[in-house]
Amino acid sequence: MSIEPEFVSSNAVEAVRWDQAAQLERYLDTLAIQAYAWRRAKWRRDYASLRAYAESVAPNREHWRAMLGIWPTGDERVPLEPERHVVAERADHTVYAVTFGTFPNVRSFAHLLVPKRMAAPGPAVICQHGMGGTPHSIAGLVEEDDAYHKFGQWLAERGYVVLAPHCINFIDWRSRLHNKALLVGRTLMGLETWREMRAVDLLETLPEVDSERIGFYGLSQGGKMALWFPPLEPRIRATVISAFYNERTKKQLVASPHYRPFINTREQSYFEPDFLTEFSDYDLASLICPRPVMIEHGQKDSSYYIETAREEFFPLKEIYERLGIGERCEWGEFDGPHEIHGVESFTFLDRWLSDGGPPHRHAAPVEEEETPPPPVFVNDAAIQAVRDDTNGQHDRYLDNLAQQAYDVRADRWQRDYESVEAYGQSVARNRQAWLAMLGGLPPEEEHVPLNPVRHVVAERSDHRVYAVTLDVLPGVQQFGYLLVPNGITEPRAAVVVQHGLNGAVQTVAGLLDQEDAYHRYGQRLAERGYFVFAPHCINNVTRRVRLHNKAIVLGKRLMGLEIWREMKVIDYLQTLPEVDPGRIGFYGLSQGGTMALWLTPLEPRIRAVVVSAYFNERTRKLTRESDHYRAYISNNEHNQFYSGQLLEFSDADLGSLICPRPLFIEQGTEDSAVYYKDAEVEFQRLHAHYAQLGLGERCVWGLFEGKHEIYGKESYPFLDRWLEHTPTA
Repeated sequence: MSIEPEFVSSNAVEAVRWDQAAQLERYLDTLAIQAYAWRRAKWRRDYASLRAYAESVAPNREHWRAMLGIWPTGDERVPLEPERHVVAERADHTVYAVTFGTFPNVRSFAHLLVPKRMAAPGPAVICQHGMGGTPHSIAGLVEEDDAYHKFGQWLAERGYVVLAPHCINFIDWRSRLHNKALLVGRTLMGLETWREMRAVDLLETLPEVDSERIGFYGLSQGGKMALWFPPLEPRIRATVISAFYNERTKKQLVASPHYRPFINTREQSYFEPDFLTEFSDYDLASLICPRPVMIEHGQKDSSYYIETAREEFFPLKEIYERLGIGERCEWGEFDGPHEIHGVESFTFLDRWLSDGGPPHRHAAPVEEEETPPPPVFVNDAAIQAVRDDTNGQHDRYLDNLAQQAYDVRADRWQRDYESVEAYGQSVARNRQAWLAMLGGLPPEEEHVPLNPVRHVVAERSDHRVYAVTLDVLPGVQQFGYLLVPNGITEPRAAVVVQHGLNGAVQTVAGLLDQEDAYHRYGQRLAERGYFVFAPHCINNVTRRVRLHNKAIVLGKRLMGLEIWREMKVIDYLQTLPEVDPGRIGFYGLSQGGTMALWLTPLEPRIRAVVVSAYFNERTRKLTRESDHYRAYISNNEHNQFYSGQLLEFSDADLGSLICPRPLFIEQGTEDSAVYYKDAEVEFQRLHAHYAQLGLGERCVWGLFEGKHEIYGKESYPFLDRWLEHTPTA
């Protein structure tokens, strides 16, 4: 008897999407609160003496160094080879344009301001601009005034040698380079920290500079560098952090009428992996201690709320006071917006770098009055040329590291093809490294019982459809559809079917009155006699990026949490008497194909897997534009970038962790997201591992004439064969 189909509304679909994302976000918000306790547990400060204090925070300093990524070694430690030329002569100082080596084929640009008539080597200050700023503005080479108020020029007039380096200073470029750096085990801030170290090296080569009296002063993004860099650079004698220091968890994650949190912006580079698990702003500043530090902050700063900045200053001040050096930690508040103030901060620098007064006191006497030269300004085109050159050099440098990663990956695998058992043992370390890259599994205290709830939503001629919820984490439920064939007399095979971005479990289960890329493949498999579970995943790019960012700063990974969700789904399937626990397969399209490839290496209960419209030459898809697809580096899918991924894991490598289990790669020739020829090259690399074990028939390339979609004609029989299933339709 024919039964009328039952469909759900688009509102019901969207309600599920919002609910699942909201649950996961609340879970991560709870972890953000718990992170305060995590941080405190990771610090063991000893206030008995300055030496005892330094020794007690040494492990945290090393953790900070590691968190910022790999430092240049070997051939990457290029010589400075500084080059400079005069761009402006002023009454009391000369302005130079300077370049110096930082990485292979990367030269940093800066303006150097050197006071005239210096009687002896004097103090120097590195002045760092932030987003939208330039070293030209700091050096007074632009005519208009801005938030920097030409503070480098002021300091030079005061008698300081000033170096104003250029940093990557626009959000889109910072996000691009941040993502590329992550893939090769670096961070953008780590690269920029190295640049600042080379800036100190440069100052130490100058006869005009007393290398024992070098300070640092940065605004906004430059203030971030003023906080993040000195903990790793003991040559910085005193630091001014302007318009950045704050209660970091709130600034990162918590909305407020007083500021906009980074989680609500496009500023991807502010989400460094694992940051909030150990470091607050006062924790980082405590690594500058016992050296002098000043926090400069405007009462009307709309980017960094002054009340939360004060809140974060108090515990820092307490650390200095407990060590008996409270005078070295100063709070500089002024009535102004997001800008350099300079009044208290210049006096602060004088005190700690120049014996209490401005350095010009020590200048040689002027023999005769000189006529000040006319001001020199640079145009916008010249400024943009510096930006473009800096951005391009760093982009090419990271592309080169991505290319080198092919050889690095090869060295990290020591596969033994003597037997299946030997092979499994030889890749065990890589399997654990993959789990670690995804943030590991939730701790025991977060394991919750499934508490399954289900109810019928559709009766069909050959199967029944249930809506199911499962508890997977504290406060987080998994929604999905369970499709149960009629007339089951003995346990049978089951398949988990995972949709991708913009997809929905409802369409996979055939509950939407429309045709799309999924072709109701969950329904088709149920009609074939399979037990089918279709779980919901976070399926909107904006939501995924938001949750990815929250997770990553808290020591989690969105994909790691979703892998745990899939494991709980398999737990549930194994509780059902109608399911044979030894015959469970997985089939995912696009983002669901990601899950198929990323989960299965960590889930031995999956017996056979189909990866559809995802398997690819990963380095190219992530970082290299093509006429055949759009690379992730050029769109807003920041959640696709994982720290160190290219150093160990290609798609073929992940597939090799599924081996010896059967694996089917389904790919359309007209797929605009995955170029099939790149995917085929990567498949040959994967198939070689199966072939060397004599298991080539278990690794199958399923190419079809079609788009980014489920095909099924070859993949369904593949599942039938390896799940030992006899189709009923």
